[in-house]
Amino acid sequence: MTLLKLGVAVNNRAAVVLGESYSLEDLLGFAVQAEELGFDYVTVADSILAKPRYMPLPVLCGIAARTSRIELMSFILQPHLRNPVLLAKDWTTLDVLSGGRTALGVGLGTGAPGDVEREYQLVGIPKARRGKAFEDAVEIIKRL
Repeated sequence: MTLLKLGVAVNNRAAVVLGESYSLEDLLGFAVQAEELGFDYVTVADSILAKPRYMPLPVLCGIAARTSRIELMSFILQPHLRNPVLLAKDWTTLDVLSGGRTALGVGLGTGAPGDVEREYQLVGIPKARRGKAFEDAVEIIKRL
């Protein structure tokens, strides 16, 4: 399957967000096609349960290994669901591996209320504290 068969307009500023129905090999291939078609960036999303997907940093590392120009972005990564010190180190490693082609996009995330609640339970954060946890994680990452 190609990006054009998916009905994506070939517009350099467009982003292609693909669902979980694609294999990892498909996602990597779409990123290569996006670069070949002249797109400026590709994005990968983040979710544990609400919208199951592959983990974003390993996918971006795979894309970095197969491309040379296209920018790599998270759309959106939930930093409060991870150890922010390790996330900062992982993201820095990705940025170096990619030759500085990364942009870290972060947010609280969304999904069905029950799934979102379960995500927070899994990482040990009360859902009512998610805003503060998000702010704290972003501050730590910025400092590092």
